[in-house]
Amino acid sequence: MAFVVALATVLRFRWLARRPGSLIASWRPAREGAKWRLGILRTQSQRVDWYGARYLIPFASRRWPRGDLEILSRRKQRSSGGEELVIVVLVCAGRKFELLMSQRAYAGLASWYESAPPQATAVVY
Repeated sequence: MAFVVALATVLRFRWLARRPGSLIASWRPAREGAKWRLGILRTQSQRVDWYGARYLIPFASRRWPRGDLEILSRRKQRSSGGEELVIVVLVCAGRKFELLMSQRAYAGLASWYESAPPQATAVVY
């Protein structure tokens, strides 16, 4: 039974990762000691959805409306394997959180964020 659950989890993750607008990213609340949770970030026209890698649920674990989302800052960090990663600090509806992703994934997120409709103001760092 455990094998079936593990296989279903891996297949779900791969399926989500291959969909258009999908980026692999870890999420955590912006507070001391919070742990990173691996998942898939999906950009859509009016929101960003985050699907946790360890969940089998078919819907997003987190949702952030585009109009309420603001990128506060970003900083670079090296992984243990030497890859350069980006930690992005965001706020949505007064709640601060962080995303950890590759440079390439950040470029996709920043591009989506900057292409907001004219009424939204976006400053990307």
